[in-house]
Formats: sequence, structure tokens, C-alpha cells
Amino acid sequence: MKLVSNVKELCRRGGFNLHKFTSNSQEVLRHFPEADRAEKVKQLEFNHVTQTSERALGVLWCRDLNVFKFTITLKDRPCTRRGILSPVSSIFDPLGFLAPVMLDGKSILQELCSLNIGWDDPVPEEMEARWRNGKTRLQQLEGFVISRCYKPEGFGVVVKAELHNFSDASFKGYSQCSYIRLVNSEGKMHCCFLTGKSRVTPLKKMTVSRLKLTAGVVSVRVSEQLKRELDMEITNEVLWTDSKVVLGYIANKVRRFHVFVANRVQEIQEKSSVDQWKYVDTKHNPADEGSRGLRADERQDVSAAQAYELPTNDPEIKKGVSMETTVYAEPAEEGGLSVSLKHISNWFRAKRAIALCVKFAARLRDITKRSKPVEVSVTDLNDAELKILRGIQVDFYSEDITSIKNGRQRDSTSGLQKLNPFVDSDGLLRVGGRLRLSTLAKSIKFPVILPAKSHMTSLLVHFHERLKHQGRSFTLGELRANGYWIIGGTKAVGSLIDKCAICNKLRAKVQEQRMTNLPEDRLQTAPPFTNCAVDYFAPFLV
Repeated sequence: MKLVSNVKELCRRGGFNLHKFTSNSQEVLRHFPEADRAEKVKQLEFNHVTQTSERALGVLWCRDLNVFKFTITLKDRPCTRRGILSPVSSIFDPLGFLAPVMLDGKSILQELCSLNIGWDDPVPEEMEARWRNGKTRLQQLEGFVISRCYKPEGFGVVVKAELHNFSDASFKGYSQCSYIRLVNSEGKMHCCFLTGKSRVTPLKKMTVSRLKLTAGVVSVRVSEQLKRELDMEITNEVLWTDSKVVLGYIANKVRRFHVFVANRVQEIQEKSSVDQWKYVDTKHNPADEGSRGLRADERQDVSAAQAYELPTNDPEIKKGVSMETTVYAEPAEEGGLSVSLKHISNWFRAKRAIALCVKFAARLRDITKRSKPVEVSVTDLNDAELKILRGIQVDFYSEDITSIKNGRQRDSTSGLQKLNPFVDSDGLLRVGGRLRLSTLAKSIKFPVILPAKSHMTSLLVHFHERLKHQGRSFTLGELRANGYWIIGGTKAVGSLIDKCAICNKLRAKVQEQRMTNLPEDRLQTAPPFTNCAVDYFAPFLV
């Protein structure tokens, strides 16, 4: 009443007379003068027989019974796209009470659009029969009513309000519906339908899993809107789906999906938590009706939707999301130092960048060095190379390094076992062998182990350029002579050389000259000695 009085006073100051108030409560109407009441409630008499109706934000409200209902007025129109679109769009249902019933009409319109039929062209006989049967049943929605109040009269103080959102999808459509579950101080519960949505699936064919994931996105969006608009505190929120694949998508934090799935999973994870998502059996999922569609007479048999029992005690419902999957190990991904240097395309520049970073960090720690110019020496470059090599090995072989340092037996399936690796004093993983007593350089006796699929490894192609593009065998030999042992080196070096523009030019296939046709004299057949020549004269001496 205070809100109404304030709004009325505010309008009065602007010269507007706010009147024609109506309510389903006589006590509320008594606070208004008779002149300010609506015409049908001036006498404060409620007639539960005539059931006076009013329009509330476009929805028909039966004031006497305090319920929403629908008036279906369908004009006789030709069975064309235009004639079908008009009645389908004429039923105003913003809260989605009739969403499952209207899905079939939307589906017919979508099929007609895909057939490229004109707006006033007759539709195929099969679709015409479907539409006429559905149109006849729409008249039965006149008796469908739903209570306006979320909390029944005399329910008492609400101590807990739970928001339950269901989603489902089929090849015909995908849907969402929301319920609110109230618990009073005496432990009594009341469940009420809030809103629902039902949409046809896109013309582009999609898997059921993707459709159910799309329905889940709609569910979290509607949930966000309801939490903003409801004037009560929601103590708990649950999102239900009958797809374990969708639950797996949401619980997965690796994000190795395609763009379509990744974008929708990201939105769901941003607007909800994994703990809020629960599994519900399909036969207990109310959103299943909105995804398949219902006839009008079937919808009338549903008891106003509020009586639906939430499946909180169903033994098939999982209290948490658990997944049992078979995974295949993939090569380790780069990270840390390798990612930081991914924009550098030259081995020397990579070493210089690390050396400069080390110098800069030292200057930050020592004030006396800040005034001195930064100079990079050969020793600094060598130290930077050691840091780069250690960073690469930590990214790809951290478990092997840890096992070797702890003296544990390595896995027999490890790709490094045949190399007899060990960790030297610099913390580098090197190839072992029987050359420990040799006078050769350490880098030649025990090369540093490097992975094939690393950006930093690909920078070592500068040895290939140093050898004037001699080929994979010479390049691989030069790499090992300089102390680098690349796992699968022949294939790795070959793939790098195949991408070299200069090598492709030098090793390009030579174009062959196409010879012309042979002369006619060489192609004529004749028996032996057809033409003969004899020399009768001896040589003349001059």
C-alpha cells in the first residue's frame, strides 16, 4: 500500500491521475476511494461464478480465483505460411505455460521455411493435416489455469527457498523449465512452476549432446534472470539434466573441446558451479515435455504444473558428478619458459633474450649496477642456453628427471630408457653410455636430450643453415656433434628441412624437355638391304 500511495502521489505531481486499481483482496481495495477503483470492483463484491478477468501485463488474470488463464481465439485463415504464423504468434505466453504445446506449430513453420514455400502458397498435404489437428486441439486450452501466487495462502513463514532448473533436448526441440520449492517453519513443502522455454532445434543438424548442452546454457541464463527478479532470498539452486555427457563437459577443466562446446561450457562454468549440476532420469525430467512437444489435450491433463514432485529422493539421482572414462596419454605440452620464448624465431636471439632478463633481474637486486650499461658476454649466453635447455626438459621430462634423481626404477615403456639417461651437475638430462673415460668433450660424449615437438628444438635448425642446406643426415650429425640429442631426430630434422624454402628450391624436381615427333623417314619400314652403297675408290694421296 505504501508503494501504491507513493506512486500515486508522484503521478499527481506531474498532473497524472493514477486510478482504476484492482485486486483480489477486499482488504486492499478498501484503502482506495471508490472513484479510484476499477469499474468491476467498485462494489467490493467477488463473484466466484462469473469469474471476472483482467489483463495483467498482457496475461489474462482471473481476479476472483487469482489464477492465470488463456482465451484462444483462432480466426479461419488459409493453410499457408502466413495463415499458420498468425495464430502461432497470437497466443501471448511470456512465462512459457504453454511452451510444450506451441512447439509443434513452431516446428511446422520451420519445416516450411526450409522448403522455400512462399508466404501465400499452399503447404503440403501432410503438414496441412498436422496443422489442422493441432489447431483444433488448441481450443481445449481454454480450461487451462495456473495459480498466480508462488506461496499458497496460510503457508506461513518461508525458511528455505530452492530454485530448481531442468533442461532437456531432442532432435525436435530443446527446452528449459524452472520451479521454486518453498519450505516453511513447520517443515511443509510447496513446489510451484516459475517459467519455461521451448525452442525448435536449428536447421543445421546437431548431435543430441550438443543440443542438451545448449539447453543447459538456456537454463543458467534463465536462472540468472530469476535470481535478479524474485523478491525472495534463494537459499539453494540446483540445475538438473538427464545427460551424463553434459555433466562430463561441465566437470571437465581441461578445455580440450571444439569451439561450439568450449564456448557453452565456459558460459555455464562462469554462471554456475559444478556442485549445482545434478543428474535426473529422463522419465522424471519435466523439461522432456518441452523438448518433444505436447498436444493441447495432454497439457490440460497436467495438474497446473505446481504439483510436480522434484526427484530429490530418487535413488538414480547422483548427489555429485562422478565420471569413469578411458583416457589416452598425449605428449606433454609446452609451458613456462618455452611459452615465453614462442615468439622468437632464432636460437641466438632466444639465448640473448634470456641473458638480458637475467641481467635485468640482477640489476633490480643490486642498486649499484643500475647505472652501468647492460652488456651480454659469451659466458652470459652459455648460462642462458643452460637455462633454456633445463626449461625444455622440465616441460617434457619432469617425471623422468625426478625418478632419476630419487634413484627409482623408470617405467619400461619410457622412450628414454634405451638411452640410459642421467642428470648431470647442471641439472640437465643427458644420454648415458660407455664413453665416460674418453677424452672427448662432455657435450659429445653425453649429448643433452631434447624433445622433437618443441618450439625451442625447431630453433636449432640454424645448424642446417650453417651447413649450407646439406640435408637431414648432415644436419643431424652436426646437432649431435654439438651436444644435442633430439628424440626421433631423423623425423624431426626432416620435417624442418621440408619446410625450408631454400631446400625446396635446391631440391626441386628438374623439368624435362618434351621431345618432338620422330621424322617420317625413321618411321618407314623396309626389308634389309633395300638401299646399299659401295665405295669403289681407294684413298687418294696428294
